[in-house]
Amino acid sequence: MANWQDARGRAWTVKYMKGSQAIAYAGDIQHRQLARTRAAEKVRNNSSLLSRVAVPYTGPLLAKDARKMREKECEESIEAMEIRIEMRRKRRDNKRQKEEEAIAIAERKRVMAANKLLGIATPRYRKPK
Repeated sequence: MANWQDARGRAWTVKYMKGSQAIAYAGDIQHRQLARTRAAEKVRNNSSLLSRVAVPYTGPLLAKDARKMREKECEESIEAMEIRIEMRRKRRDNKRQKEEEAIAIAERKRVMAANKLLGIATPRYRKPK
């Protein structure tokens, strides 16, 4: 019987291969578990770092906040439009008033010229306050 065989004549190499295969398999399992724990640690570290990172976009982070902001912008734009419309109405009314005043002045000047020709003295017009 040779040194590499047992009493029944089987080779020791088969037992050695089976044992080393089991050890390698167990080592592979441990290696995978270690890799998983390292990956989990990296994820934990990254998430904790990312939670402290400043976000470059300063807008809303939630959809409900974005909707509220949009509604507020719409309300503000409506108010701004109403103010612009009111300003335009005032400008139009002032322009119309100036035109009517100019027509009234021209009419008074015409009456004063006609009265002057007829020799009628007319008092000066004073603008009402």
